[in-house]
Amino acid sequence: MTNFLEKLALVEQDIAETYGEFSLFLLLLREDSIEKWDVVAAAPWLSADRRADIEMVWSYILKRLDQSDIMQISRVVILEVGGPLLSSFLHEIAGRKRMIEIPAITFAGVRISRGYVISAKEKVKSKLKKPMGHAKTLRRRSVL
Repeated sequence: MTNFLEKLALVEQDIAETYGEFSLFLLLLREDSIEKWDVVAAAPWLSADRRADIEMVWSYILKRLDQSDIMQISRVVILEVGGPLLSSFLHEIAGRKRMIEIPAITFAGVRISRGYVISAKEKVKSKLKKPMGHAKTLRRRSVL
């Protein structure tokens, strides 16, 4: 498990170096999953409504993890920054050291058997670079 977590921490670092810091980057194991993890991310420059953002996170995961590690991941979930769920969660864990284990909790109405916080910060710095999907979306909107 440690090697898997270390690889995901590198994924988080790689993305943050390009786009900016994450408010939250964690791994959650839902009670109803078959030992497959959800990668949960939140950052001011990410949007849960943009498929391109999920695909961008996946592309970094695919670069760093081998096939057996990838098979342990169920999905990538993006949370919107500024919502009450994220704010209360960050208030509880922000500032703690990386790689802390989360015991069984209910998160967003879903029972979690365990999880690992890779990073959590209430205030983050953005590099103001957007994933490729953002640029395409902005160009399309500006033409209209």
